Parts: sequence; structure tokens; C-alpha cells
Amino acid sequence: MYASNYLTEGEVYTRNDLRRIFNINDATINNGVFKPRGYKSIWLFITEKKSIDRTQYIDYLECNTLRWDGQTSGRTDNWIIDHKKNDDEILVFYRKTKNQYNNYGFKYEGKFEYESCSSQYPRHFILKKIDDLAYVDDDLEAIIAEETYTEGERTTVLANKYERNSKLRKEAIRIHGTTCMVCGLSFGKAYGKHGEGYIEVHHIKPLSTYDAPVEINPKTDMVVLCSNCHRMVHRYKERPLSIDELKHLIKK
Repeated sequence: MYASNYLTEGEVYTRNDLRRIFNINDATINNGVFKPRGYKSIWLFITEKKSIDRTQYIDYLECNTLRWDGQTSGRTDNWIIDHKKNDDEILVFYRKTKNQYNNYGFKYEGKFEYESCSSQYPRHFILKKIDDLAYVDDDLEAIIAEETYTEGERTTVLANKYERNSKLRKEAIRIHGTTCMVCGLSFGKAYGKHGEGYIEVHHIKPLSTYDAPVEINPKTDMVVLCSNCHRMVHRYKERPLSIDELKHLIKK
């Protein structure tokens, strides 16, 4: 089981929030590196600017690269180095200063993976952020589903333009999440790490109705669907179902 399935990237969590969400009684959650019992997850709690009484590890996050110092003793270094082999995820909770967020919270930055580290202690690690949304950019079948009911070069060009706009797709998933908005399926919960972050994006208004490029609002014009629901929406190419119509069919 992966803890990331129950967290929202960009949200701020205090340690007490995490204790409540994951029913944690282990005092070692107060450490900088923590493995919650029952989850294939490693949590890193990082404060970039340490108070003067703390060991002055060099930690900073720049774009999708985290430079992070391991423990002086190196006790948990192998957790990080071997996380892929052990099928563990690395989750990063980050703040610039102790007081950056209310109640000493941390911003959940998402999942990271080990890239390299130095040989001396404390080891200087480089971790790279895993972009789950990149899976969506490769979802060619979803693109085909949006395009197949359209006719003519004009609508095909528009379909390609909008559906392949990765910024729109990523924003839609950031807003709506990765749980199907019709049946409630989460690929991460159903298939574990193999399915994490996967979902398909659907345009509420058929792309064939656009006569010219228009501004798409990911919040109101796009929804996220599992593969089954997406296919059912487009089963009859001449008349795709609305989201409400598909929900009604499932409830029958």
C-alpha cells in the first residue's frame, strides 16, 4: 500500500495531520526520515533553513531536483538508495522555514526517486521528482477516443491541438485529481504503484463543435475518467454521452 494514494500534492500537512490520516503512534515521525508502518513509503521532512541549534544539513529544492543531505551516521541512506529495488516510494514534505506554514506544517511536494549520492558522510543526495502526469501525455488511446467521432481536416487539427496540449491536461488532473469522476475508480488504489497517477482526460464539449480555437477551462470544460468510462462515453461516435447520462446508466 502506498501513502501517496491518500495525499494531495501541493497541500500543506502538519505531522499531526499525518498522524491522524495514517493512524500513526510512532514517535519517530518526528525524525527527518520516516517509514510509516503498513505502507511502502519513505517520508522525508525537510526544512531548508535550519534553526541555529540544528545540524546544518544542506537541503534545497529547485524545480524538480532535490539536493538533500542524508543522516550523519548514514543509518537510513540505504532506504533511499535501494527504494526502487524494494518497491518503496519516496515522498517529500518541504518548507523553507519552520514557520512558513501554520502549525509548523510542510508542503507535500509529491513523489521523488533516487538519482545519485556522494560517498562521504553525510551523503549528498540528488533526487528527481516523478511526474505522474507525464503518463497522460502518452495516452494516445485517449486522444483517439476524442478524435474518432469527428470528421474533416478542421476538426481533426483542433482535436490534436487541444488534446495534445499537455499543460491543459496536467491542469485538469491537478484540479480534478486521478479518480474517475463517473465510477470513482482510482488506478492507484486498484493496481498499486503500477497504476498510480494514471487517468484519462475528457472534454465535456465535443471538440468537433469548435469552429475556431477557443480558450479551454480545465476546471469547467474537462473531466477525468477511467478507461472504461471514457470508452463508454464515446461508444456511439455520432452521439457521445454526457457525464450525467453515464452516471445515470451506472446507477441503474
